[in-house]
Amino acid sequence: MRHIIIALVATTMPYTAGAEAISHDQGVAAVARFTDTPQNTWTVRGLLSSHAASFLGPCYDVVRRGDPEVSTTYSVRIADGVVVKFWDCRPEDAPDDGYNHLEGGEKVLPVPVEQADGIAREFASRRYDGFGVRRWYSFPDAWGFSTIRQGPGYEFHWFEVLSDAGALAPWPLEVSVSGYTGRVTRYVRPPDRPILAPVRPLVSRRQAEAAVLRFIDAAVAPLSVEETWLQVREDVLGVQRLAWFVRPAFGPERARQRMPLFIVDAMSGDVLGWMGEFATASGSAPRLPAKSPPSPGIRIGGEEGRGLGSFVSPALRGGLLWLRAEHLRAVEGVRVDVARDRVTVHIGGKTLNQSDLRAQWRDYGWWVPLRHVAKTLGWRVDWNNAKKEAVIHTAR
Repeated sequence: MRHIIIALVATTMPYTAGAEAISHDQGVAAVARFTDTPQNTWTVRGLLSSHAASFLGPCYDVVRRGDPEVSTTYSVRIADGVVVKFWDCRPEDAPDDGYNHLEGGEKVLPVPVEQADGIAREFASRRYDGFGVRRWYSFPDAWGFSTIRQGPGYEFHWFEVLSDAGALAPWPLEVSVSGYTGRVTRYVRPPDRPILAPVRPLVSRRQAEAAVLRFIDAAVAPLSVEETWLQVREDVLGVQRLAWFVRPAFGPERARQRMPLFIVDAMSGDVLGWMGEFATASGSAPRLPAKSPPSPGIRIGGEEGRGLGSFVSPALRGGLLWLRAEHLRAVEGVRVDVARDRVTVHIGGKTLNQSDLRAQWRDYGWWVPLRHVAKTLGWRVDWNNAKKEAVIHTAR
């Protein structure tokens, strides 16, 4: 699904192995119950990678005993024993790549898409609490974001609808079905993280579309809007923002050309940025004007260290540099738990609450003063005036 570019591509949200709530045996038992198989069929191979764990939560990887290929893997969340992900594709599920290489095009699979859709929905109804009573949305094929047919099988992605305004959740529920056997071969739950961003916009669809058309100055007429949707966006550190996604197009209907996808803040109406199609040059797309004055930056680990990689910038207020609490996740070993009524930071056996952090709820999130937090945690902060950037040194 190509629109996943709005979601995490890489992440620095921390993996904490010390928060184990279930044992290896309990993780194995969870998979046995999930698959209705004997418990001795399974064994724990290890832990989910830190990259994947930052998305789904720390997990055990459970595999079949005596499987040298490790072709089947179930990920069980350590906190509560929930199976959050699995891959189980057998040779009969994908005997080939699903394409007719002599004549071109895709093969007609034994299991048609309508049947596969029913299999996927029935599976989701059994395995994901509330699937049958919540509202879900799948992107239309014509928009170019859907990838229902995937070689020898099908992928189904459903985004939960969070409000009557039509705001979509950041992450889909995913189920894959073999087009040869009709078996479910892959399953991924969306993360069970709270939605902190608002789900009802202050800026209407029409206003967002008008903002984009003004932004590109309608220099390529006739100009129209091809597709628009509302979605909570989440960046690599877990900071959320409600945004309209707007794609203009220009030219006559039969030769219409798609423009980049523009992102508009659904609360302020600001055009936040744009993204081009995969495998296309984006240099011809309009450039965003520079912010004036530019927002201060944060760098972790010295002048050559990492930037934050967040679409919410730090802010200067009252002579202090504030950052979102989630920004602290950019520091290795820091865990940040956020909810609407509280925020806690965990590092090296120490836990700080919102009072310790002097955190303030503002603009739909918790903000903390950088120098106070750094002093509390024993970090040093240097200010690079030339770059308007705070540099955090965490080594003691």
